[in-house]
Amino acid sequence: MPDHPITETPLLTPETVREQLQQILGSRPFLTATRARRFLTYIVEQTLAGQTDSIKELVLGIEVCDRPSDFDPKIDTIVRVEAGKLRKRLEEYYADEGVAAPLRIEIPKGGYVPQFQLRDKPLILDIPGPAAHSFRYVAGACAVLLIAAAAWWGVWRFRAPEPVIAPSIAVLPFLNLSPDPANEYFADGMTEELTDALCNAGGLRVASRTSAFVFKGKPSDVHEIGAKLRVAFIVEGSVRKQGEQLKVTAQLIRTDDGYHVWSGSFERQMADVFAVQQEIAGSVVSKLHLKLTSAESRRLRKTHTANQQAFDLYLQGKHVLSSYTPGSLDRAERLLQQAIAADPAYAPSYVALAEVYYVANIYSGQPAGELFSKASAAIHQALVLDDELAEAYAILGSLTARHQYDWAAAERHLRHALELNPSSAEAHYSLAQNVLAPQE
Repeated sequence: MPDHPITETPLLTPETVREQLQQILGSRPFLTATRARRFLTYIVEQTLAGQTDSIKELVLGIEVCDRPSDFDPKIDTIVRVEAGKLRKRLEEYYADEGVAAPLRIEIPKGGYVPQFQLRDKPLILDIPGPAAHSFRYVAGACAVLLIAAAAWWGVWRFRAPEPVIAPSIAVLPFLNLSPDPANEYFADGMTEELTDALCNAGGLRVASRTSAFVFKGKPSDVHEIGAKLRVAFIVEGSVRKQGEQLKVTAQLIRTDDGYHVWSGSFERQMADVFAVQQEIAGSVVSKLHLKLTSAESRRLRKTHTANQQAFDLYLQGKHVLSSYTPGSLDRAERLLQQAIAADPAYAPSYVALAEVYYVANIYSGQPAGELFSKASAAIHQALVLDDELAEAYAILGSLTARHQYDWAAAERHLRHALELNPSSAEAHYSLAQNVLAPQE
């Protein structure tokens, strides 16, 4: 008897499954659910590749849920929790937008390997080897159902359009080519500012700073970076700061083939640093053919402080804050207070100062009430100066949840942060950790 006796029936190709996957990812339940999107994409692609052995709780914890290599699923139930949420989102999709979908992707309880069904008929995954992947119907009746489904879709005049998957990009840490190694903070600051600017392009998915900075100082192939960060493009560059002279280079590169899409070199005065950032961001948006709304265009062109000292102190404060070394919080607070003194109207300095107080509540022994009061005062001042700062609403949401225990108000702040910046890792994390998780 042959290994695959049902050879006369049609094949359901991996492309068919991927088409359904993209429909799901573009639906309302999944559009802003970053971890659910990663979870579903990972298990489907691993199944299509014949790598179901890698769909285990330990691997999922590390690859999907960003747990460390010593992750213990017996202690940390994150994978089971996220799988439960994923099943609920799939149920919601198939009960609404996907009610007439000819193909269903389901995750059985008690496991993580997805099953594929054609209008309630299970499909057999036929993978004789790693290079050959196909799906076969279990009976000729399934073929009839497929033909009927195709005909139904063909005559349906109001068929939902194919979802447009936004381009994805990561800004890698810019190299510090300045004569003084201490200017590392400035190169890192340029990277963060450019990342934030690109986040204002609503049609662009931007990898978080934390994810991109994993590659700092590590020689990595663009294909590897693209695979690990799940991005189609990267921006890399260098900064040389010497006195009042500034030279910045930047390149936009495809991760699938390594080809340069755009490159630019800018030699300017330090006072023109914001113009350089805006020019780089604008070039990236243009080369990716993104269409911005008027609000997104305005935020992309937003002017910063004209006080170079204030901006420099702000970058130093942010750099010190991210180091998490002994005494770093006190030093970051002093630098940011100096930045505010240099320009009291520069809102990002207040946001960074609020972040100092928020982090201090976790790592220092200072009274929580006093720290939360300082953080709230700083964040409200930032919003008085600029009410379109997504990072301000993200911290405000965290403060509201952690200090006031007002989950509804916290969720409103965090949802608004995601409206302003759908790529805000801080807002996504805070929404999951401080609002959604406690209510389950």
